[in-house]
Amino acid sequence: MTILSKALNQLRQQPKESIPACWNQRAVTIQLGIPHYKDNLQQHYQVPASNFTRFRHFGLIIEFGQATELALHDEDMRLPAEARVLMEEFGPILLRNVSLPEAIETVGHRNHLPHLNFHRNRNPHERAPYSLLYRSPFDDTQGQPGTASTLFVSNQHARAELNAKGQGIMPSTDLSHCYLYKDVQNATLVKDFLGTRILEQPWNLAEGTGEICLKDNRQLMHASYFHNASHKGYQIGERYLA
Repeated sequence: MTILSKALNQLRQQPKESIPACWNQRAVTIQLGIPHYKDNLQQHYQVPASNFTRFRHFGLIIEFGQATELALHDEDMRLPAEARVLMEEFGPILLRNVSLPEAIETVGHRNHLPHLNFHRNRNPHERAPYSLLYRSPFDDTQGQPGTASTLFVSNQHARAELNAKGQGIMPSTDLSHCYLYKDVQNATLVKDFLGTRILEQPWNLAEGTGEICLKDNRQLMHASYFHNASHKGYQIGERYLA
């Protein structure tokens, strides 16, 4: 059992705490993005708990005490097994104060999504179902704190919300571009959704701070969130992994 595994066990017992740990011989703190996520959904939608079979807690945040380089995929664009295991339990993995090695720093493309257009980037049958979203600390633009966020929801949340709106979404329905909260005002989104049913990755840490998000497109959907509608921020780096 690694030191990080011990800290994760403690976090499962104390889901609202921030836990110090060691990962890759570096000091980190870990915390949950949304503790008791499954309970929050069940209570809000008032549907059987069996509708929410995944993600007791949603989102795992790992913040390094010192700027750290992580080789999060190899030349064949494959994630390490540990990352896939963490996504299976927690959904999106948010890594802070990190960068990618120079050899893979510029792999992929940049993406800027329409406001609150929740979608997935890969279909379930595709070979590389995972996405890595990246704010590079070395890029002149991305090195600056961002003004747009990335939001994450689970597929089960998406289906519950659409059914609550009377759209009759079945378990087999393709969720691509489902426009979950398209008409929600910013103040309402922040007050009623963020931190309880929607996980936000703000991309706004201090200048020169690297940030990475990992997600499994088979289980999650994501969207952009513009805090100021007149300023949509810069494009985040993205690549697809197996």
